[in-house]
Parts: sequence; structure tokens; C-alpha cells
Amino acid sequence: MPKNGDTKPGWVVLVNSDLTEGRGHNVPLYCCASMATAHRLAAGRSTQGSDGEVREIQLVYREGFWCGPTEIQAPSKEDLATDKEAEEVVQVLQKAKAAGLTAEELKVLLSSSTAAKMMSD
Repeated sequence: MPKNGDTKPGWVVLVNSDLTEGRGHNVPLYCCASMATAHRLAAGRSTQGSDGEVREIQLVYREGFWCGPTEIQAPSKEDLATDKEAEEVVQVLQKAKAAGLTAEELKVLLSSSTAAKMMSD
């Protein structure tokens, strides 16, 4: 059980207050417990249908609630799976970098359909 003052990461979706011309200021539209949820909810929500900005923030636990700039959106099962996959990719990329692969070599592997076929055999 969290205690008052505990923190955890969250993601906020910011959109422009003027959805027509973008001459307003950024306001929080959603606060999410999952990065994938934030990106899904940000799609098409800002000026002239552009995607809202997703920014990582710290949520703070107060009086029985996790507090952020707006109500916190719970992740869907698909969002949780996307977050888990993203964490696994980061771990593999860190291992590859530690093994000496350069950023260019990693880009080649990630973009290569031949590499994907070779890995599945």
C-alpha cells in the first residue's frame, strides 16, 4: 500500500487550448499510468487533428489517491502488453550496446527484414 508522498512515473497528454490555429497554450488532457495509453489517447487530439504531446511526469500519492494534472487513465490490456514489449526492447538494445554494437549497426538490424527471417529460422 502506497504512503503519502510516494511517487511513481506517469504520462500526461498535452494539447493546445486553441485546436484551430494552435495559438493557445498547452493544457493537460489526459494523465495516464502507461506510456502506451498516453500515446493512444494523444492520437489526433491536438491542433487540427495533430497528435497531442506525451510527456513523462511524476505522480504523487496523497490521501488515498495518485495525483496528477488530471484524472489518471488506467491502461488497457493491449497497452500493458505494448509497455512490456517496449521494456524488453530497451533491455535487448542495452545488452547489444554493452556488447559493442554501434547505433548504426543496431539500426541495420532493426530495419532489416532479412535479419528478422534469419532469427525466425
